[in-house]
Parts: sequence; structure tokens; C-alpha cells
Amino acid sequence: MEASIYGVASKNQYINPSQSLYVPLIYLNAYVYDKQMKLMIDTGATQSFISKMALNSIRNSKIINRIQRQVFLADGYTSITVYGEVELSIVMNNIYTSIRALIVKNLCINCILGMDYISKYKLIINIVNQSISIGVKNNRLTIPIDNSEKISFDTIPTSKLLSIGISAIKTNLLDTYIDRLVEHINDHDQQHQMKQILIRYNKLFDTTKPVIASNVKPHEIKTIDHPPPTSKAYYSTPQKQEAMHRIIQELLQSSLIRKSYSNYAAPALLVPKKENTWRMVVDYKKLNNITVKDNHPLPNREQTIQILGGGYQFFSKLDMKSGFWQVPIKEEDKHKTAFITPDGLYEWNVLAQGLKNSPPSFQ
Repeated sequence: MEASIYGVASKNQYINPSQSLYVPLIYLNAYVYDKQMKLMIDTGATQSFISKMALNSIRNSKIINRIQRQVFLADGYTSITVYGEVELSIVMNNIYTSIRALIVKNLCINCILGMDYISKYKLIINIVNQSISIGVKNNRLTIPIDNSEKISFDTIPTSKLLSIGISAIKTNLLDTYIDRLVEHINDHDQQHQMKQILIRYNKLFDTTKPVIASNVKPHEIKTIDHPPPTSKAYYSTPQKQEAMHRIIQELLQSSLIRKSYSNYAAPALLVPKKENTWRMVVDYKKLNNITVKDNHPLPNREQTIQILGGGYQFFSKLDMKSGFWQVPIKEEDKHKTAFITPDGLYEWNVLAQGLKNSPPSFQ
């Protein structure tokens, strides 16, 4: 690439084109209103863009104007037609943001977030950690970059589509990241041993997607003889319904839940988190009332260490990412976890928070 193909300057507004020649392609998964899309953060674009096709797939989009005009790319002579402006509501990891974007006919991706978005939310791009830090309401939140195995891009105008493999780049990034993790270890031999462990088991530390364990006993829900408890879906505002819809779609795509046809139904609701996002919880009070309690005592940490015995120099602890979600639920009992939302009825494939015996089962 000789220049940033997305850097844009409006001829009428006298916006200077990007001078950056080597801009990394950074992708994020997000919701634009109610539609899940893949977005690109482009430091070489002065403004944000959305394709007409992507915009047409969105319900209730807020078109600001439909004034058609020409804008010029960073090379100074290639122009594209803009068909108006739209106010976009963009949600990443339940973080609400917005930006005014230009509507164009063709893009290499659904939506491009340019320097206007980067400046507005004070984005910090961390290539080593493969993440983006975004400023929202005096807080800084971290969002993972979507690592695609291949990066495809086209020029404007174009006659070919070029695909570049990045496996070598990902390997170098992994080595660099692990080096930073172990740099605090003063003993060279210990540092080397720890690095080899992290490299060998690097997939175990991948928190970008949930993993359901296949070597643990599935959680069972034993209930007394009682009719299946049911409840109606809780009323919620349109904003909460939209957030609930996004969470449900993410859980479905991760195979953590599935559509349900159960005669059980517990109400789901949203509770606010500190970082201005939402957490979905299920009120399992009625189900818990008919669940047989697991009275097995929880393990004691001190006793566990004593069982290991002496002769050990180091003890390590690991914080499991979404630990409950790594434990499967027994197939015959999944229907008992069914929960009702404005979108319909769903049930868990994994251990859910709020169930009576979730903590002892996880332990």
C-alpha cells in the first residue's frame, strides 16, 4: 500500500487528508443500533463512513440529511460520492457510543470509524495487547481487537482484491506479549521456564471466547415433585430491550444458551455494572425453592495446600474467565434453566449464576 486508501478530506470543508502511509487495519465487532457488524478503526480517515447496504439493514436509523456531494481521498484526486449523513449508535461490549457518519455506496467493510470517532472517545490503540482503550464518562474501558486470520482490502478504484496472511505477525505479537508478562522475574532460569509454559499453553489463556470443559461432570438440577414454575417476562424500557437483545445474540453465538421449548420459565432482567454496561441475570427463586440442596461442604484452601505436602517452592493461582460458563449442564436438566425475555424463551447449556447449587457444583 502506498497510501491510506480511507483517508478522506471534504473539498467543501477543507479537511486535510491523512499523511500516514502505513496504517494497520484494526477490526472490532460491534452492534450498530440492532445490527451486529464488523467495523474498522482507520487512523487515516478524517471522518467515519457507513455503506448504503449496511445502513439499509438497520432498523430505525437516524438520517440527518440526504445531501449528495463528492469527497476526496488522501491521494488528493480520487473522489467518492457521499449520499448524506447519519447518526450512528455503536455498542461494543455493552459500551454505548455515537458518531455522525457519511453514507457511501461501497466500502470494503460495513463501517469505518475515523479520526472523528478516535478523537471524540480518546481511543488508545494497543497493538501488543491487541486491544483498544476507549474513554466513556470519565472511565477508560478496554475492548479486544478482532484478530482475523486474513486481512482483505481493496483500493478505490480497484481491479483486484488483495489478501494478506498475518500468522507470522500474530506469532511475533504473542512472543512480545509473553516477554512483557515475565520481564519482572529476576531469575533468568525461572523466567525462561515460565515463558515456555505460557507459550506451550497459550490457548488456555485466550479469553476472547468462552470454552466449555469436556472433562468435568455436568451440573445436575435435582428437583422435588412439583409442577414446573413459570413467570412472565419482566417489563423493560426500549433501551434495555435493545441491550438484552444484544446479550442474548452474543450468548447464542457462543453456544452458551439455546432456544427453549421448556415448560419452565424464570424471568431475566438487566442490572447495571460499574463500567456503564449491563449484566443479564435470571431470577431463579421459584426454581431454587423446589431444588434439592447440595450439602457437600465447600473445599478449604488451607487444607488443599496441606494435602499437596512439602517440598514446593512456588504456588500459583489462576483466575478463571467466566468460570461457571466452563461447566456444562446435564442434558436432561437444561430445560429447567429456561428463562423468559421479551425476545422469547431460552435455556442454558452451561452453569448459570443464580442457581441454588451453582457454587458447590463449580467448586
